[in-house]
Amino acid sequence: MKLDHLTADLIANGPVPLDDMLKDSVYYPASNEDGTPIKLCNTTWRRLGVDSYVYCDFLLSVEDFLAQAHTMHGYHVLGHRLLDLSEYVPEGWKLECVPKSVDGRRGGYHDTFLGGEGPEHKACWVVFERDAVKTEIHGPERLSVLYVCGEGLATFQQLYCSRRIAPKMICFIQCWGFAGNWTDFSACGAPFHLTLRKYRECVPEWLCFGYHNEVAGAVRLRSLDSLGLRQVGYRSRRVVRETEACMRVRNSGYTEAVKYSHGERSYLALSIFPLMEYAVYDITGAMSDLGALLDSIILPAPSRHAGYGISLAAR
Repeated sequence: MKLDHLTADLIANGPVPLDDMLKDSVYYPASNEDGTPIKLCNTTWRRLGVDSYVYCDFLLSVEDFLAQAHTMHGYHVLGHRLLDLSEYVPEGWKLECVPKSVDGRRGGYHDTFLGGEGPEHKACWVVFERDAVKTEIHGPERLSVLYVCGEGLATFQQLYCSRRIAPKMICFIQCWGFAGNWTDFSACGAPFHLTLRKYRECVPEWLCFGYHNEVAGAVRLRSLDSLGLRQVGYRSRRVVRETEACMRVRNSGYTEAVKYSHGERSYLALSIFPLMEYAVYDITGAMSDLGALLDSIILPAPSRHAGYGISLAAR
């Protein structure tokens, strides 16, 4: 996203570049004020080149988010604005892909999202500028964060799916029902999974995953032509494991990769922890070093303690 031309006045009073914010962004539903994705993309995952983030949580108010914004380590707020609903959800809130059986869980979407304890349907846009004492090693000169106090799935559908825009990465960290969500974003057959199946053009380039507030890493979900890696689809674990001559080549934490052949072609099936299925790649023309190939499509994350806040995001 081009941020170098922005001034505090343009941020507060100019047009909202929503499509630019969304393209190649990191989307983090059920985020609270956790700055871990920003920290990782500024350091360990710097090669992704991310400078735009969309945070979403219906339990954290816009006012509380803005109160934390000034604590971003190594950055200060260049400008911010509260957004009118028409500026980010012009057609109003709605939700697709919600089977009645799923909607009935823990009161369902309508009770959680539209009831008295639901989100307040507010959003803000904050642009951070790197402190003068910091260098590019610390992170990009500027960062954009769109924060939505809203339900994570509805926000994804309204922002990304309605515009047919895919984020650079989606972060599923502590996003299951027990943590306060009305549904588990990461479960196979759950509404978020059904949404990504329906809107394949909105599947992110990378999927970051974690459990109990601990980031395990990220896996690539799209083709990588420079390495001869071509994604050909998705398959269930059962179908892949029943394939003849299927061989596991990596099993680490939440990541599992298996290799198999069909005729003269070779395939790599990479497990996607939250969706509980495999992304399948044709690797017939890919590099011969399978370990190096896996390293290029799996992003490891260093272990960390729970509770990283915005104040520690870019340390």
